[in-house]
Amino acid sequence: EAMDRVALMLPNRPETVLAYLACFKAALVVAPIDFRHRAVQTDYSINHSGARALIVHEDRLPELRSEGVLSRVERVIVVAADDGDRGHHRFQDVIQSTPSAPLPRSFEMDDLCMMIYTSGTTARPKGVTYTRFAIEDGIRKYLARVVISSDDVGLIAAPITRPMALRSQLLPLLRAGGCASLIESFHVDNYVDALQRPPAKTFLALLPAALGQVLHHPDVDKCDFSRLRLCLVGGDRTPAGLHEEFE
Repeated sequence: EAMDRVALMLPNRPETVLAYLACFKAALVVAPIDFRHRAVQTDYSINHSGARALIVHEDRLPELRSEGVLSRVERVIVVAADDGDRGHHRFQDVIQSTPSAPLPRSFEMDDLCMMIYTSGTTARPKGVTYTRFAIEDGIRKYLARVVISSDDVGLIAAPITRPMALRSQLLPLLRAGGCASLIESFHVDNYVDALQRPPAKTFLALLPAALGQVLHHPDVDKCDFSRLRLCLVGGDRTPAGLHEEFE
């Protein structure tokens, strides 16, 4: 039902993007959870958000099952490489099924749309709420300052279940009709490999430490930077020396 909460615990994969878009279209409230969180953090976020469903990658199932987290939700939908866990719904089957009820035709802009949980480093994670208007307005304001077009190809390695990659790369790229190239998680070898593969990337966004690893990688000279026009660095202090190395 509209306004029900759906928790996502997935790495950067096409299924994660599909799950976001499906929740937006169905007026469900999406509660993304960091794929790296342990069972105790995940349990708290699921319980606090009131999620009725969890979409989760098969790699996290054993730990969540043994810690009793899966019993918190009515429905578990598994993203699996093969037939997966027979005890749960498969994501591939769900997206091929016909909706049981018509999708909403209109939306209230002050309806709750998303709950993102803080990292919980100083206290328990806090559920930060976003209305539909807040999400849309954030994208609009961002694109007014950071010009992105349908010609752009963004390489996304930071988790799209966290605000940085979601709100500064994925959603603006989708809004502009650009291409989002996903890496499941940041490892410098995988990132440099992706930079060498077509299509040439135009838009990067990294933490300062990660950008430093890329710049010092032995294969960085083989990367295709011919179309690169935008590189965002944030989330931590950016040393002046990193600017110079990048130039």
